[in-house]
Amino acid sequence: MKAKLILLLGTVLFMSACSNDLKLTAPWKKIPIVYGFLNISDTAQYIRVEKAFLDPNVSALTLAQNPDSIYFDNIEVTLTRLSTNKTWVLTRVNGNNEGYPKKPGTFANDPNYLYKIKTSLIDLKPDETYKLSIKEIDTGNIIGESQTQVVGNYVMVTTEPPNPMGWPYFSDVRFSWRSSEKSGRLCDIKLKLHYTENSVAEPTKYTAKTLDWKIGENIERPVDVTARITAAVKGEKFFQFLASNLEKNGALKRQFQTLDVNVVIGGKEFTEYISLGNASSGITSAQIVPTYSNITNGVGIFSSRSYLVAVNYAINASSRDSLKNGIHTKDLNFQ
Repeated sequence: MKAKLILLLGTVLFMSACSNDLKLTAPWKKIPIVYGFLNISDTAQYIRVEKAFLDPNVSALTLAQNPDSIYFDNIEVTLTRLSTNKTWVLTRVNGNNEGYPKKPGTFANDPNYLYKIKTSLIDLKPDETYKLSIKEIDTGNIIGESQTQVVGNYVMVTTEPPNPMGWPYFSDVRFSWRSSEKSGRLCDIKLKLHYTENSVAEPTKYTAKTLDWKIGENIERPVDVTARITAAVKGEKFFQFLASNLEKNGALKRQFQTLDVNVVIGGKEFTEYISLGNASSGITSAQIVPTYSNITNGVGIFSSRSYLVAVNYAINASSRDSLKNGIHTKDLNFQ
């Protein structure tokens, strides 16, 4: 998702302070940097917890390559359901072994520590509030804390769009979804278009391919949480998107298959993050946009999100004819 919805947080914090005698470094303080989203439909929940670091005698780039500089080795990470006060302790795992490899770069990428708990153990419930706590084992001190409400599941409104669906040039195509849960606030929606394509070398062999098309972002949920949430896109844009993203090559033949609808619904922290950014944007704004964080005594984001995936939408005969012969896509050789 875009930075407004999928929040990209820094994993290092450089701290400095100035005084009258030009002392450039303040006493070191343990500051956790947190990134975590509870997802009711995931089989496991993962929380990333790293730490800020500072050494006046060693380059930050050098420190970033040392796992001891970016990870705590004496903390306990817990989640608590506030309605029952039941607490679960998360297990530290190497994300590289969990299917979440850390990309090579400035920071050490192995080990890639994350804190994990299986969803079946914690039994996430929509609209329930869960508290994240980070405790220093040696002292018992809570060095970071936050809480969020769990975003529940959503379903598509079956008539928007129907299946098979049409893409009329001069009308809007509407995608609508809804839920009775109350914690979701903002949505992004994209379509995954599935098609097959042959090759010049092997004209009878077709390969499955996909294109991702984002058609809506930062869509606010209505005040009435039972109301449908809708994204509308002009039908002609479907053909324009394909024309802009596929090679025009007379030797290639294509067949359109289906499309999937993918919606991400984010909790209230997304709204707060965007409101903060918008309040500081514009030509008369400050040059530095404030950094959003909802971690007490720390930096980062702890929130919840939910995914809605609806698959295998076909397109109707009229749209297939436009795909084959229409002004935008007639040179793409859809059969």
